[in-house]
Amino acid sequence: MYMQKTKKIISMAIALCVLALTLFPLAGCSDSKERYAEAEALIGEGKYEEAVAAFEALEEYKDAPERAEEAREAIRNRDYRAAEALFEGGRYEEAIAAFEKFGGYRESSARIEEAREEIRKQQSYESAAELMEQEKYKQAAEAFEALGDYEDAPERAAEAREEFRKQEMYDAAVKLMGEAKYEEVIPTWEGLGDYKDAPERAKEAREELRRQQSYDEAVALFGERKYEEAIAAFGALGEYKDATAYIEKAQEEVRKRDYQAAETLFGSEDYEKAAIAFEALGEYKDAPKRATEAREEMRKQQSYDEAAALLAGGKYEEAAIAFEALGDYEDSHARADEARKEIQKQKIGKWFKNVNWTGSAVVFTAVSDVTVTGVSVVADGVEHECHDISNTSGNMKFASGAIAREGSSLWISDNPIVLAGTTVECKLELNGTATEIIIAIDGGERLSMPLS
Repeated sequence: MYMQKTKKIISMAIALCVLALTLFPLAGCSDSKERYAEAEALIGEGKYEEAVAAFEALEEYKDAPERAEEAREAIRNRDYRAAEALFEGGRYEEAIAAFEKFGGYRESSARIEEAREEIRKQQSYESAAELMEQEKYKQAAEAFEALGDYEDAPERAAEAREEFRKQEMYDAAVKLMGEAKYEEVIPTWEGLGDYKDAPERAKEAREELRRQQSYDEAVALFGERKYEEAIAAFGALGEYKDATAYIEKAQEEVRKRDYQAAETLFGSEDYEKAAIAFEALGEYKDAPKRATEAREEMRKQQSYDEAAALLAGGKYEEAAIAFEALGDYEDSHARADEARKEIQKQKIGKWFKNVNWTGSAVVFTAVSDVTVTGVSVVADGVEHECHDISNTSGNMKFASGAIAREGSSLWISDNPIVLAGTTVECKLELNGTATEIIIAIDGGERLSMPLS
């Protein structure tokens, strides 16, 4: 049965060949064969588009249609592999465009969705990376974590979390710096290691802490009124806070204190030190005026001491002039009067320089003008008034209105007796030894002169 069919097919093929030879020249059959071979060769060379055209040109020659379809399948496989390569190369947009050309061929639809998902992830990854660049670490960490195991997203998420932790520490440290909590912030800066400018900020915080402590110490010195020490301490701080203002306050307090000390010296009559102290104050308040006053008081004090030395040295005339030149200074008037009295005593002493006791009489000579209102002699402790005073030289002068005391014991007048270059004899009525003569002058003041 099989052999019969074979013979029948062969017979039909021969018939067809005869028919073809009848209808077409022999060369035409040979040309198709050659073109078929060329088409096959194109497939072998991977020139599938040309092979498809060549096989389609052969129409129904042999299996040209099937071979054309095979070439088209080869094209699809080649393009599919190219799309896969684009996908694997991360060129997802191009891969999508390539897969879309296949319609539903093989897994193209699934691969398109995968490529779109990869694009989404890639975009999300890039966005997360951009957030990292912008130092938005919290958002970056969340974005990387949402990517799951995509590329190095887990590592990047951990990195972002660590950066966010450091950023929070950094921001907290900056806040503490702004609040001047330097001692508290130093450990935070040191804990940040080399993050950003943490080493420099730690150094800055330590320096600010040192300056803050120095400032507090300076303020304490000011509060303790140790102004010079406070000035030095604030001076070392430069322009830190209100150090300059504190220096000015301390300097003002020093001037106030020194001014008061100068006033105390002045009040205690230590005028030289007071003058030096006021002069050291420069133009502060009325220091120049007070310095001048102190110098003037010092001059007066020196003049007073010199006058007192003259008085103590028995230079009564010079002492009187010196005290009178001092005007109302201390007791200068009284000391001048004291000097003048000593001068009178000296004069009286000159009167009695040549005392003569002949006939119980005292004879004395006035060597300069003096006002006398009475004369007494003390003998054996008893005072005896002179009487019968006579002008032995003939030029005794009595002022108008003079009267004689009863018994002519003593001459008295409204304008007392004035003796000038006269010799007066005072007759005495006494028994005993005269030891002292008392002269009343200047309206009743009594000057005593011992007799030896």
